[in-house]
This record gives sequence, structure tokens and C-alpha cells, in this order.
Amino acid sequence: MTLLRREYAEEIFDALAKDGVEVHHLLLHADSDTIRARIEGSMEFPGDEERSEKVRAFRRRKFEVYELAYATLSKAPYCRVIK
Repeated sequence: MTLLRREYAEEIFDALAKDGVEVHHLLLHADSDTIRARIEGSMEFPGDEERSEKVRAFRRRKFEVYELAYATLSKAPYCRVIK
């Protein structure tokens, strides 16, 4: 599951903890340069550059959202960051 808003993550994890469910939240992270290189090098639709570029453009627009999410979620007590 991908959660980019800390308040959503806390709502879900708090409800699970209240019900006695143990949760392990692993946040997989790569540095900004690696993520940008992966975006630019991706080809989601081989043979269809136009569609692939639309996917890359979407990911570029969401990059700052991810960076902000990482900055906040990585500090949460329930989160373990894996680089």
C-alpha cells in the first residue's frame, strides 16, 4: 500500500493497533538523483513513446509530493526506512 499523507497512515495504523494488529511499516527509499534517473529511464509502454512520456510527466509532477511524504513519514515512530 502506498501512503503519502502522514495523517492517513496514522489513522490506519492507529486503528490496527487499537484492534491488536501488529504493523510493520517499511518505507523503501532511494535518493532524489536515483529517483529522477529511474523516471527518465522508464519505458512503461515499449514502442509507444507518447504514452510512456505521459507516465514520466505524471511522475515528475508527483516528485515533490513524494519528497514531502518521505520527510514526514520517515520520522514516524512506526516507520522503518530501508535505503
